[in-house]
Amino acid sequence: CKSLKLSIATTGRNQKVLELYAKRSHREASRFFHCLQFLGTEFCVIEAGPDWQNDRFVNLVRETWRYGYSSYVEARLIEASVYGGTVKEAAAQKLEDTMKDLPQHQSHALAKWLLMAVVMGLEKLGERLFEAVVLAVKEDGHFLSLCKTLKTLTILREQKRLFGLADTARLAALIDEVYYQAVAKIAEQGNPNPDECQQIAEQFKFLYMASEQKQSESSREIFRDQLLILLAGPVLPPMLEGVAAAILCNLGAFERGEISRRARAYMFGSPEQMLHTAAYLHGVFLVGRDFLFYEERLLADLNQMITRLDYEDFLQLVPQLRLAFAFFGPMEISLLAEKVAALFQTSTDALTAPAIAEPALQQARQLDAEIREEFARWNLI
Repeated sequence: CKSLKLSIATTGRNQKVLELYAKRSHREASRFFHCLQFLGTEFCVIEAGPDWQNDRFVNLVRETWRYGYSSYVEARLIEASVYGGTVKEAAAQKLEDTMKDLPQHQSHALAKWLLMAVVMGLEKLGERLFEAVVLAVKEDGHFLSLCKTLKTLTILREQKRLFGLADTARLAALIDEVYYQAVAKIAEQGNPNPDECQQIAEQFKFLYMASEQKQSESSREIFRDQLLILLAGPVLPPMLEGVAAAILCNLGAFERGEISRRARAYMFGSPEQMLHTAAYLHGVFLVGRDFLFYEERLLADLNQMITRLDYEDFLQLVPQLRLAFAFFGPMEISLLAEKVAALFQTSTDALTAPAIAEPALQQARQLDAEIREEFARWNLI
């Protein structure tokens, strides 16, 4: 703590803001904090910064930690000393013990711990974990697991400066291998677990972005061909159809009108198909929200479908449609409002005016009925 300029002379809690990319000493402090947090000493807690374990906010350049020393922390340090004589040794041994319980074929779990070993500055353990990931990838036959592994390894490569990785040739080779294994399993996703559809759709988008960064044309062709095989299958969940069709349109394999054509098959199909429209659009918007702006027919068809829905089906479909349109930002919502206003030959102000509350509508309806009864009693109708 003294070498890292961390104050532990008092029992009060201190705050430390670390400039991860600007100062080497701050990167060392970050590794120290991560080790102590992993050991469960309760010496420190991160308040803001990259969440490497859950792949969130990884583009942030600062970490904010709250730390403090006390007799309780000292007791926890004594408990952790069974793993090793220094903070670094203890963290490495505890991580090794954690790895023993992991199934060898789950490459994504090993890749996560590899990333955390690098975050904690455990170089020697990181080497062994890297070899374990290489072996696990060869045995891993699960599409989602391979995609998660690829995403974690991609973070390692993108943050090589922060993590101090000098030789990334082996990492790049492993990323290529995982990419090809994951892409080769796209055509097998035609009948997935319904609970995994959202995750699979998101991984299709991730693989699409990864393919665009590949220098080799063959890498992009393999990805495109696998999506075409998937779409040619007899059964495919609507969300996966939407995301696959949108990607293929972006790749030039389909005309942009293909998105509207497939959407019409849902909107004007059987009642059951109609209820899958939102899931299909969810997949499309996951990759390209611009389809709704350039395909005028899509918005008109959507409006026509909504007018045909009965009340119960409308209530069932609306939450799914709201979820599908949740991808749109404020500027896009404004543009969309203009298109909807033009469709109804009105102004955006009329569309965005506050809606009348349902109790007020019910009260007005009841009052109207009572007035009609009174008029009828006086023969005024």
